[in-house]
Formats: sequence, structure tokens, C-alpha cells
Amino acid sequence: MSTTATNFDDGIAYEAWMGRWSRIVGEKFLEWLSPAEKLSWLDVGCGNGAFTELVYAKCAPSGIQGVDPSQEQLDVANSRASSKTIEYRIGAAQALPFDDKTFDVVAMALAINLPPDPKVAVAEMLRVTKSGGTVATYMWDIPNGGITMEPIRTALREMNINTPIFGEAITTPENMKELWENAGLNDVSLTQIEIDLSFKSFDDFWNSNTGMENTVVRAMKSLSDTEIKTLKANLKSNLPTDSSGNICYRAFANAVKGLVP
Repeated sequence: MSTTATNFDDGIAYEAWMGRWSRIVGEKFLEWLSPAEKLSWLDVGCGNGAFTELVYAKCAPSGIQGVDPSQEQLDVANSRASSKTIEYRIGAAQALPFDDKTFDVVAMALAINLPPDPKVAVAEMLRVTKSGGTVATYMWDIPNGGITMEPIRTALREMNINTPIFGEAITTPENMKELWENAGLNDVSLTQIEIDLSFKSFDDFWNSNTGMENTVVRAMKSLSDTEIKTLKANLKSNLPTDSSGNICYRAFANAVKGLVP
């Protein structure tokens, strides 16, 4: 199966699928970064503004901008209450529309696997960061089972259906650290961030993970109605639940940061 990139144009669907988890892991990421206040920030691949808004709320930045290639996502970002204080613009990670040494902190949330060449994207992030500034990212550890939809991917593998995700190889801790070191960043450090996911029902779990076009949804299009029923039954039997019947499991992301020389 080919690794076609997911279409991230639907900002509302993205919120249900990934935005809420992005904020939870993003809070832990920001705690790890421990940035000073009154810094200028850029959120690369900001999507619908979930992480951008979190930076605004938690870090007291002197200014913050978000850049994303999808106007549809930016429309959702601009509908947020904080949008009057955040500047969003169209742009791609591999050709950021900013001058050299513009920002104190340049971050990317759950997107390092998406640029055609992550090395170019990191070089661009470094270019627009001031000397001594921070370049950082966090991303689900996909090859090691850290992504939020891993239970469905596991169940599909048991049916001999693989669901490769675009650019997933770069998301291992070793590859992310190497990417940052090879870019020429100093004091590179890495951490793993775990979060607890909770869904109030199986329908909540299912709709959250399949409500937006992604590699799992594309794989399931080849299944018959009977096979979908079998898939759901297997998931219901194996998904862990708490005492209240909520579906609960863990996802984990790798985070890496470095300083610009």
C-alpha cells in the first residue's frame, strides 16, 4: 500500500480527529521547553491553530504567527477567539515566507513527517530563528505504535492489511534527534511525551479516528460490510476500558529541541 499523505484541509474534522490530543501533548511539550515570556514565536504547519492558541495562552509571547499551506485550516484558525492577536498566513514549511532570524522560537506540532523533505523544512525553521533561539517539534512515534489511531492499525494488521503513514520513518526518536543534529543545531535534546486518551463510547472512539480522510480510512474502503463488522467486533473485545466504561489507552510522541548557533 502506498503512503499517500493525508489531506488536512478540513480544520473542523481535524479538531475531532487530532486537535484535542494535540493540545494535551502540546501542554506537556511546552512544559518541557520551558520558554521565557515575551518571546516571538512561529508555529510551522499550524493547521487549525490548536497548538498556536495554546502557545498564546501558556507562554505570554511578545508576538506569535502561524503558517500553513491550507487556507481551509487557516479559516478555522482565524475563527478562534485568540485570532485577533495571532497572525496566520499561507506558506509551506520548505519555503517559509519570513526573513532570516525573525523569531525567538520556531515550533512544529505533529507535522514533521508531512514536508516532502523534512531536512529542508528544518533548515528553513533554523533560517528564520534568531541566533540562540529554539527550534523544536513533537510528533507521534508512529513506527513504535505511538499514534492515537494505533488500535485500529493493529486490528487491520491482524487482517493482513497494512496502513503505512506518509513520512512515518522520520518520527522515531533516533531519526528525529539525528535530523536536528544534522541541521547544525546545538544542545539537541530529546524526550518522550505520553498522554492518556479517553473516549466516552466505542462510537466516540470510532468516529474520532475515522471522521477524517486518513490512511486508516483509505484502507477500510477495501473492506466489505462483513469485514467492517468483524473489525469493529475485534476492537470492542480488545480495547481497554475504565470502571466507567470509557475506552482508555495511551499514545506517545517524541519531542526534540535545539538551539540555533
